[in-house]
Amino acid sequence: MARFITAKEAAALIEDGMTVAFGGFGSYCGPDEILQAIADRYASEGHPKGLTVTSGISAGDFRTDCGLNRLKAEGLLETFISGHVANPPDIGRMVGENKIAAYTLPLGVMVHVWRAIAGHKPAVLTHVGLGTFADPRVEGCKANQKTRDQNRELVEVVRLDGKDYLAYKTFPVHAAVIRGTYADEDGNISVEREGVGDYSYEMAAAAHASGGIVIVQVKEIVKNGSLHPKNVKIHRQMVDYVVRNTDPMLHMQNYVTLQDDA
Repeated sequence: MARFITAKEAAALIEDGMTVAFGGFGSYCGPDEILQAIADRYASEGHPKGLTVTSGISAGDFRTDCGLNRLKAEGLLETFISGHVANPPDIGRMVGENKIAAYTLPLGVMVHVWRAIAGHKPAVLTHVGLGTFADPRVEGCKANQKTRDQNRELVEVVRLDGKDYLAYKTFPVHAAVIRGTYADEDGNISVEREGVGDYSYEMAAAAHASGGIVIVQVKEIVKNGSLHPKNVKIHRQMVDYVVRNTDPMLHMQNYVTLQDDA
């Protein structure tokens, strides 16, 4: 059964050097209350530091201090493994300035990697990315020199039946920090009022299979039996902690910016 904790308590569960999967899809569904709590803890304690973050279309709206932009303090992040880094522009800027390492995988492949982690598979074998930046004969998904200096290979060429494929390697996920709409008293999670469906299930499954923890930010806690079974996206067996949102501005369905379009 899931434990119900505060965002501050959730932030305390993230340890130095962890690989953390953060949910959210661009402007939608970022677990901002927990993200802010992690940023606040780092500002006051200097921990957690050196995180590896994995995401899909990273949470952010290209401009404001929301989503993964909340983790921009230098030293908090070490490595970014994602399908897209532009939505949180401060993070993208850090990659461009060689301050954090970044591996940019094709988005569909990124989702398949989480599924492969959940299935205890060593890699995702696919033709996707051959001859592109993802191909290790080109860049191997490495976005800057800091990434190359890690001497870590996330993708390699595999020959099968006379054809070339790319094998995108799996890695352990120590924590998944994701978002839902409702959690019942046992920790079953629905996403029925979220702006878009994202890959929260795949992230949760990857962390669970890795022996990691799954933390879910939700809008409300509801009674057992009140969630329709078909609305439950993540079952309680995969949920370790639930954080009830306390500030609606940290659980928006779409990030709101007060800036005029440039």
